[in-house]
Amino acid sequence: MIGDAYGFVDPMFSTGVLMAMTSGELGAAAADAWLDDPARGRRLAARTNRELARSMERISWLIYRVNDPVMRSLFMAPRNTLWMRDGIINMLAGNLYGELRAIVPVLAFKTVYQVLSALHRMGLGPAMPEAMPAAPLGAAAAE
Repeated sequence: MIGDAYGFVDPMFSTGVLMAMTSGELGAAAADAWLDDPARGRRLAARTNRELARSMERISWLIYRVNDPVMRSLFMAPRNTLWMRDGIINMLAGNLYGELRAIVPVLAFKTVYQVLSALHRMGLGPAMPEAMPAAPLGAAAAE
């Protein structure tokens, strides 16, 4: 399947639109090749399917964690250490092909996320925004 029929990507990110367009392009190339040489078309279709599955995996990892307190904290305090911010922006902008210079920063980000998540589950590590007490209503007015 190609286009939106292949899979749903959370509408929070416009990456799904690019994925649908890219898969349509790849699917059209596979169909065109199939008309000339069915064996080559089958190989191209299989490769397209593998690429789309890997792309969906890459983006879904982030989508399924976007509301996690640790993920939210990482997004609210962006740093470009190890080019992690650039890697996430690159992925969200549609670089779903997994080139090495795009993968390494995302792997670094995932590692930081996993470590902070483990610390958070154990009650260790930096305080998350939802754990910080909110100022009572009217407290600012009383001062």
